[in-house]
Amino acid sequence: MNQLRTHEEKVSSWRHEYSLNCLELYYDFLKIAQFYVVEANGDDGFEVPVGQDKYIVKLEMRRCTCRMWDIFGIPCTHGIRALQYLKRDPLREIHWWYTKKAYLLTYHHKIQPVPSEKFWTVDPAHAMYPPNMMSQVGRPRVKRIR
Repeated sequence: MNQLRTHEEKVSSWRHEYSLNCLELYYDFLKIAQFYVVEANGDDGFEVPVGQDKYIVKLEMRRCTCRMWDIFGIPCTHGIRALQYLKRDPLREIHWWYTKKAYLLTYHHKIQPVPSEKFWTVDPAHAMYPPNMMSQVGRPRVKRIR
């Protein structure tokens, strides 16, 4: 109960809409993305060359060939650069599960306190007894176990 309460209080104290770890990762990606160049195909597809490699970004599907956007739910460096090329805010493309609302939904259900055994009432109709002893199937062991 205490752990759920402390987590909920911690989430309620966030100043931003997204979690702190999510924003840290996003800002790290944002710093790296500043050095990339974007080549657009005129539709929602973009190509971001990085050294010898070329990454394909599809904004409509929120996907990149590096698969970081799929795994983390946060736009990867290539996706951020493509969104900046279209003058869209990459922060709005972060998945909803990092939002304050999603975290608060996690801790929404509370565990109710339970009284100690002293206050429990035992109904004889619900009493449990051990099962009856039965002989095991098969021939009994002849040699003793040393």
